[in-house]
Amino acid sequence: MAIQKISGVTIDLLSQAAGDVAYYDSEVTSWVRLAKGEPGEVLTMDEEADAPRWGAAPPTWLPLGTLRGYSCGGNNGSWYTSTRYNNIDSYSFVNDGNATDWGDLIRDNYYMASTSSATHGYICGGEHNVGSWPSQSAAYDDHIQKFSMAANANATDVGDITVAHDHGSAHTDGTNGFHCYTLGWPITSNIVDRFPFATDTDATDVGDVNVNQSPNNNISSVTHGYYTADPGTANGALAGNINRFAFASPATSADVGDMITNPANGGGSQSETHGYISGGAGNSNQIQKFSFASLGNATDVGDMLHGGNGPACSSSTTHNYNAGGWQSEQNPTNQINKWTTAQDNNATDVGDLWAVNYGNVGTQV
Repeated sequence: MAIQKISGVTIDLLSQAAGDVAYYDSEVTSWVRLAKGEPGEVLTMDEEADAPRWGAAPPTWLPLGTLRGYSCGGNNGSWYTSTRYNNIDSYSFVNDGNATDWGDLIRDNYYMASTSSATHGYICGGEHNVGSWPSQSAAYDDHIQKFSMAANANATDVGDITVAHDHGSAHTDGTNGFHCYTLGWPITSNIVDRFPFATDTDATDVGDVNVNQSPNNNISSVTHGYYTADPGTANGALAGNINRFAFASPATSADVGDMITNPANGGGSQSETHGYISGGAGNSNQIQKFSFASLGNATDVGDMLHGGNGPACSSSTTHNYNAGGWQSEQNPTNQINKWTTAQDNNATDVGDLWAVNYGNVGTQV
């Protein structure tokens, strides 16, 4: 190329092509050519942070909705077999009001784990009862259920998690779903399952959780999944911890902070910058918040109008929602509470689910 000058420095490249970038290389004390990247790539820095290179764009997708939240499955608080739900309810993020029927799960179920892609909701595992009271017994599901969030639709069975189980937490990076859960008592296995959104298929075991009790809270940042653990002696020093794993390398999880209190089966939701833990056993109505960027311990940022464990939570771009929850023996609530994420404050009651419910799970679009 013709010799050019920038601030008196001679730039003489041996070759050039449309889209190329020139940068100064201190090792050769000269300007050099970086060939153009591929479609979708962005300009970033190498590991030594002294030269540019092309690479994949950083993830930007977050599970924050603008249209509606969902409550799936659940239980009316009784041990009778007929009290499990297969309902999928939806409620508007645009206008406050009661939930309406969206569709049905493949069967009645509760204490599943839930997450979403940009177009579909996903339900993993769960528990239902076999037989009639008082001789009924629990049965566990290994299904991955999927339902469209574009129009009213029933869920379909699109794959299996590694082992049938209830409870657990589910997470999303926009391309894959992740399901964290434990097996056995005492614990015999800690599992992080992963399944793709693009193809309906079974999940694969890609890592381990670092707690020895069922993970709670379906909280996702752009890069990590976050979960907590039920309280109890079996948890030892890990009780009350906030734990996370990286979507890019989910093989290991780490403790990154502590909750203020550790009620079992609280609800998990998120904003762009923070994770939220709301409610939980003991009729807790506390809203706890922790930072994705600085990590550390949670802080108390408000109260809900109802308490309870096993609620369905969802996240919009401006608010978080907590729907249902076990308040006391055979006394779940049907309230839908919401609070703003731009500033810390108490929740308000904005509507009702179709029935009292707990052990339901939520997601959003």
